[in-house]
Amino acid sequence: MLIHRPSSASGGFRDGPRRRRRAARSGRRPGAAVQALEPRTLLAAVPIISEIVASNGGGLKDQDGDRSDWIELYNAGDEAIDLAGADAAPQASNNEETDDPDLPHQWEFPATILGPGGFLVVFASDKDRRVAGAELHTNFKLGADGDYLALVRPDSTVASSFDPTYPPQTSDVSYGVGFDSTQLVAAGATASVKVPTDGSLEGSWNSPSYAPDGSWATGATGVGYGALRPGFDVRYVEANVNVNTLADVDAVLATPALQASSATTTADVVNYIGWGLGGNFFGNVPYPTQSGLLNVDNFIVDATGAVTIPTSGLWTFGVNSDDGFRLTLERDGRVLTSQFNGLRSASDTLQTFDLEAGRYDIRLQAYDRAGGAEVELFAAPGSYSTFADGPFRLVGDAAGGAWPSGARSSTTRRPWRPTSVPP
Repeated sequence: MLIHRPSSASGGFRDGPRRRRRAARSGRRPGAAVQALEPRTLLAAVPIISEIVASNGGGLKDQDGDRSDWIELYNAGDEAIDLAGADAAPQASNNEETDDPDLPHQWEFPATILGPGGFLVVFASDKDRRVAGAELHTNFKLGADGDYLALVRPDSTVASSFDPTYPPQTSDVSYGVGFDSTQLVAAGATASVKVPTDGSLEGSWNSPSYAPDGSWATGATGVGYGALRPGFDVRYVEANVNVNTLADVDAVLATPALQASSATTTADVVNYIGWGLGGNFFGNVPYPTQSGLLNVDNFIVDATGAVTIPTSGLWTFGVNSDDGFRLTLERDGRVLTSQFNGLRSASDTLQTFDLEAGRYDIRLQAYDRAGGAEVELFAAPGSYSTFADGPFRLVGDAAGGAWPSGARSSTTRRPWRPTSVPP
């Protein structure tokens, strides 16, 4: 039962520092700030009034689209609670909410199960809706100036209350109990990760005494995984300004007003040609949205993915481009780059990196100002200052012996596609 009574006194639940209490749970009250109370010790299987909004101007809406005031209950115990008291000994009434201690049975709950650690929102709308399993509405509203509010057990004892009142409330600022929390894993902490291929670790990997061996990868939290698909994600942008430098590339990609058109696609390898001479490899294909040998000026290709380096050591990455480009490899905060910032006919730029085995995020941004246009991305194990036919392969050309590349279907960063490099 909930009991509510308008009042101007304050006490009971003491007004603590006004600070944000905890992140809003999804779908509950977008945009609400929080007034916090002091942390409280919560008894098992005891529901409490954990939070209220007594002046809802721009927050959570009820099923009618109204921004009614609301009351949140919390079960801090490890057992489910029937707010209707159906499993209790014979009682005078169900659990009720009240705003008036002289009316101890003001609003009774229907049969409502609140699971351990569960929250329940009841709208204080004066609509009086008590259908089990449906949205609940009390037969009273909350006062922003400060009211008495209590949750009463079936035996008429008070389970939780703002007594004699909660303090005056601010519009769209919630008021509630402070919750203690313990951080188990800090952001950026070192973690070990393994995706098993069989059930040999079943029953052992989650034991406190288990020690990961060398087959586990290590890195900083957070940790997650998603589906991989071969190749690159490619964005093609035609600019309505001249693209002469990498600064122009950055400006166009960041500013829709500088873009005449934009398209996205996927590609197994980066091996495009528009007009003029090709690079080092056969099998060039037209740029996205282009067909045949077209002379299109002022456009950008932005290809992103992930490349898997099979063995640690020196690796040479090359880009043949007309005009400029920027190549970026990134892993665990280490960023490696190669670039040509200017205009040129089809030419190679090679850069050797000392890489550890593993997966690297890779991004190639290439642009054409005018005239001929083409771009290729290739790599080889070892150190090279010029292109050689034997060792170099297009990145992602698994059929030709290259190292697989890949894109992630979901990620906290840019989309990527798994790409590979030849061993």
